[in-house]
Amino acid sequence: MPDNHPEQGRLDRLFNSPYADFFTEVQKDNVKSHRIEHKFGRNPSVPNGSFAVVSTIGGTPAFLEAPDTVRIKIGGDADDDDGGVGAQMVTVQGLDSNFDEVTEDIVTNGVDVSASTTQSFWRIYRAFVTDGCAGTYGGSNAGDITIEDTSASMDLIKILADEGKTQHGMWASARNTTSYLMGVIVTADSGKAADIRFFIRSQFDDVTGPSYAPVRLQLYWDGILGAFGFSPQGPSVAIPEKSDVWFEAQSGAGGSEVSIDFGILIVDD
Repeated sequence: MPDNHPEQGRLDRLFNSPYADFFTEVQKDNVKSHRIEHKFGRNPSVPNGSFAVVSTIGGTPAFLEAPDTVRIKIGGDADDDDGGVGAQMVTVQGLDSNFDEVTEDIVTNGVDVSASTTQSFWRIYRAFVTDGCAGTYGGSNAGDITIEDTSASMDLIKILADEGKTQHGMWASARNTTSYLMGVIVTADSGKAADIRFFIRSQFDDVTGPSYAPVRLQLYWDGILGAFGFSPQGPSVAIPEKSDVWFEAQSGAGGSEVSIDFGILIVDD
């Protein structure tokens, strides 16, 4: 990178911070009860004048109000099938009915709905084509793969065709953890400014009412054009256990494309 690159100063501060060595050791699994979660999301069609989640699922955030099994939605590509030349298996990752982090594999079924998982999930925040299970060398999923709850009440997450992994600017914290937002990189269409906001909703299992745990705004950036980085000297924004976190964007000029990249430090209580 040239010395005069606009991002050089931000990177210098990040890698020369007093915390850089510590985070490296965490990433190497050398710090007990600490780990780093890396998430990224993208919305290729952010609406004009209204907010949408920064995810390929789009629209408003989708939250289950009770744990449910999940499956691949009907209407995929025939090549994404067990024994096909596309994706043969997809792994989903999230929080189970006990609020613990879990993964489970789902065998693809072409254009038809797949079998449901055996585990019930409160949240799904990542899905990917499983290593070694694409039908062709260098290949991935032939079509979009959407994960839904078995009740078919909502689309939860989506892998776009040929990408092999979700772009989903949402996450949820497991029980008995406290997490911290480490930094954010936002990229918006350089010709169309976008507003970005970051939310936390703790106690996401508080679903009985009449009083619910509130959604709370944590960060807001107006009129982002091109690349923008939020790089605090240390972790910021504490995230309690069993909390939803997500990013939203809105465009002010006929729609925009927005991507988000963020890191979270997770500490076991």
